[in-house]
Amino acid sequence: MGSGLTQRAVAAGIVLALVVGATFVMLLYSMADMRRSQLRAGHSTQVLVVANRLERRIMDMETGLRGFAFTGQERFLQPWREALAAYPGEVGRLERLVADDPAQRARTQRIVTAGTSYIDDYGRSACCSAASTRWRPPSPVTGRNWPPRGRVS
Repeated sequence: MGSGLTQRAVAAGIVLALVVGATFVMLLYSMADMRRSQLRAGHSTQVLVVANRLERRIMDMETGLRGFAFTGQERFLQPWREALAAYPGEVGRLERLVADDPAQRARTQRIVTAGTSYIDDYGRSACCSAASTRWRPPSPVTGRNWPPRGRVS
């Protein structure tokens, strides 16, 4: 009878050791998964920060152009110039951050294409034409230049 009890105690010990071992393995796996999730979240935060900075650069360009267009004063082009100088660096940072994700890389390419188009097709031509004559943006309603000459709000 003593040997049967010993065998049961040994079997229970082995089962307990297996349960503890399996629990430990699951704990290690969960910790590794949590670490991977934490790294992805940190990377996503970096991408958002750089994308927001890029958006702010475009907005600074627009602000500078708008101020210059309405006043004709060169000092209003300062935000445009600063943002234009910083734009390639921000684009490069964003492209490096998303290089390993095809979907984000495609989104970034669309953003960069739109930003570059804004700079080349609208911004530079507005600056150049504003420098020679007072450039006025077209009204979204009538398509004519707004504000009328002589009226600046």
